[in-house]
Amino acid sequence: QAYRRYQRGALFTGKTFAMWLISGVWHSIVVYFGIWAYFRTDVIHANGLTDGLWTFGTIGSTVAIVIVNLKMALETKHWNIFSHITIWGSILVYFIILMIYTSFNTTMYHIFFNIISAPSFWFLLIILSAIALFPDFAVMFLARQWSPPDWQILREKYRNR
Repeated sequence: QAYRRYQRGALFTGKTFAMWLISGVWHSIVVYFGIWAYFRTDVIHANGLTDGLWTFGTIGSTVAIVIVNLKMALETKHWNIFSHITIWGSILVYFIILMIYTSFNTTMYHIFFNIISAPSFWFLLIILSAIALFPDFAVMFLARQWSPPDWQILREKYRNR
C-alpha cells in the first residue's frame, strides 16, 4: 500500500513542481546577488588585483555546480557508493576540467587558479551554499516532522522494534 501512491504519480504534482521551481529561483538569486556583493569592492585578491566578467562567471558557475550537487545530496534518501561517486565525483571532475580549460584558453588564462588561491572565494562558496540550501533543509525538516512520508514512518517503525 505504501507504494501505490507513488505508482499513481503522487510524487509529480503541481505543488511539487512549484516547490522545485521556487527553490531553483531562490538558488539563482543567492548565487547572483551573493557574487555581485562580493564584487562590489572590486579588489578581491590580497595582491590588490581586480577581476572582471570572466571571473564573475567562473565563480558563479562554480558556486552553482556545488549548490546543485549539495541539493542532490540533501535529496538522496539511500546512500551507496554510486551516490558518493556521482555527487562528489562530479564536483571534482568540474574542478579538474576548469583547471585544464583555464590553463589553455587565452581569454581565461589562469582565472581559476587565481580564484581558488583567494581565501575569500572559499568563504564565499561555503556561505552562499549554506544560505541557498538553508530553506531546502528547513522545509524538508519541517515537512518530515509534521507530515512524514510513508517510507519514513515504516523505517522508524522497524528501527524502534
